[in-house]
Amino acid sequence: MYVNINGKELDLGLAPAKKASKAKEGADKFHKGWLAQGWREVDFADATSKRAVEIAAAREVGKTPPEPLTRAEFVRLNKPKKLRSQPYGIEEAARTACDMANRMGWFGCAPKAVTKGAE
Repeated sequence: MYVNINGKELDLGLAPAKKASKAKEGADKFHKGWLAQGWREVDFADATSKRAVEIAAAREVGKTPPEPLTRAEFVRLNKPKKLRSQPYGIEEAARTACDMANRMGWFGCAPKAVTKGAE
C-alpha cells in the first residue's frame, strides 16, 4: 500500500502508462554519413622496424625469431585510421578522399557507411 504526502491511499493500477517515444518506435538505425579509412604506410614502416628489432633481440638470446611483418598481418593486427574525424555527407566525397589518400601513401583505403544503432 502506498500513500501520498497527505496520507491518502494511492491506487497504482490507475496510474497513466508512459508512452513510448516516437524515435524509439520508428527506425532504430539511420544513416549518418561516410567515413574514409585505411592504413598509413608510415605506420606499417614503424611496425616493420619494431619487428626487425624484435627479430634481432630474439636471435641474440637464442630464441626462435618471429616472422617478418607482412601487410596482411599488419592489417589483421591494426585497426584502420580515419582520414577525417567527421564523416563525409556523400559517398563520392569519401571515395575521392580515399583516392587522394592512396596517392599519398595510404593503403587499403575505402569508404564505409556510418549508421547509428547498427552493429
